[in-house]
Amino acid sequence: MCGGGSSALWGGYLGHVAGEKVEAGLLITRMGGADLFTNVGGVPPNNAEIATTDRSRTFVLGEVLYHFARGEQVRPFLGAAFGRFINAFTTTCRPVSCEQLWPLVVHGGRETTVHTDIAVVAGLSVKVAERIRIRTGARIHNIAAESLSTTEFFVEAGYRVK
Repeated sequence: MCGGGSSALWGGYLGHVAGEKVEAGLLITRMGGADLFTNVGGVPPNNAEIATTDRSRTFVLGEVLYHFARGEQVRPFLGAAFGRFINAFTTTCRPVSCEQLWPLVVHGGRETTVHTDIAVVAGLSVKVAERIRIRTGARIHNIAAESLSTTEFFVEAGYRVK
């Protein structure tokens, strides 16, 4: 999320593998972000603090993966994901009157923005039991959009229904 740092990402995935090679699925994940505090205005009575709290980014993506090395216990995969992500945060100002002092800078309240997301996915899938696979890899969201990009490293467990 904007502001750097790292955060745990939680979510769910539902997919279908056709012919042991091509997988199509739906991914919904969410991450939180650390609160940000910015001092503006210098010295009293013009000093103020802008607080950005309750930050989150939610991804809703369709994903297509191609699995290599059919029949092997360890299988590399490569794919792409397309969808949207939603940024949400709350901005407050202390003292409250600072919103009136800097109306172009401070917009108090809850804000939500929706963005298009295109991601590249790569990793390994490991068969640990007849119907259970663990996979790990990276999902790089919005490579070209620097301020909106997110790199996600993941470990997932899956159960295959026959």
